[in-house]
Amino acid sequence: MRARALVLGILVLALLASMALADTDVANSSFNVTVNELALLAITADVAGPLTLDDPVTGGDAPTPATDSSAYLRYTSIVPPKVGGGATTRTIQARVTTAVPQGAALDLTAAAPGGGAQGTVGASVGKITLGSTATDVLTGVGSCYTGTAAGDGSQLTYTFYVDDWLTIQVADTTAVTVEFTLSEGT
Repeated sequence: MRARALVLGILVLALLASMALADTDVANSSFNVTVNELALLAITADVAGPLTLDDPVTGGDAPTPATDSSAYLRYTSIVPPKVGGGATTRTIQARVTTAVPQGAALDLTAAAPGGGAQGTVGASVGKITLGSTATDVLTGVGSCYTGTAAGDGSQLTYTFYVDDWLTIQVADTTAVTVEFTLSEGT
């Protein structure tokens, strides 16, 4: 009787063990993933209106510079690895593709991105005077994105002012185009 009980106990344990093993199964899914290099730019809006030098309040004062901060530069960047380790960084440059009226100048300040920015968004170089040669406005841009919600990105502040009192002349409204380029830096 004892032998039967022992055999029956062993059979019950074997049955329970096989049931526990039968409840477990593994399946695999294999595939490839790719991270592409990205370098994308967008500007939220054009300058709100013409930048016009305002009349001074008092004769003898200089005209008030015209300023606009309504546009934001947004960008997405995924950089390749740097030879020898680390990551490459990029630079954002700006230039005018059309001439600013004679005797006047156009400054640009691209603020460091805020809001929803993630990653290595780079640093502002501060105020620059735009010309036909591309000039750095943001440096050290790595893998990042600035976001697309209101206030996301690098706020662009344009200031139009008299630069040379010897050559300034009345000028009709002149269309000015500022070109931004996101390119590999270091």
